[in-house]
Amino acid sequence: MVNLEALLKDRGIKLTMQRRELFEKALLQHRHFSAEDLYASLRQKRAGISRATVYRTLKLLAANQVLDVHDFDRGYRLYESRLERHHHDHLICLRCGKITEFENPEIEMEQERVAKSRHFKILSHTHKIYGLCQRCRTAH
Repeated sequence: MVNLEALLKDRGIKLTMQRRELFEKALLQHRHFSAEDLYASLRQKRAGISRATVYRTLKLLAANQVLDVHDFDRGYRLYESRLERHHHDHLICLRCGKITEFENPEIEMEQERVAKSRHFKILSHTHKIYGLCQRCRTAH
């Protein structure tokens, strides 16, 4: 688990009760979430946290590679925890917005092969495939 105190102290940010609750809520998500989703969830619990604090803290977590940030062409970012998660890629339905995670070692090996053949060092990547899920394809 991330040492919240050390992470924030290194950045000169005080760990308030609200920030601790935000960290825990964000890091324990088992789905993709937006800043507004997180803010609404915290407001429901009467956490007394500002929207600006939510956005700043999510930016901090992403910059420290605790959260992944995704742009799935929705007009806003989605986040997901990197803690105790394997690398995975995404299938995104253009009709209903459903996001399906998948892992495929052959795709990963092919990416490495292509990069190596071009003397390129991969530092990170994201693979997104857009289309229609089965439910949307059959639901004319």
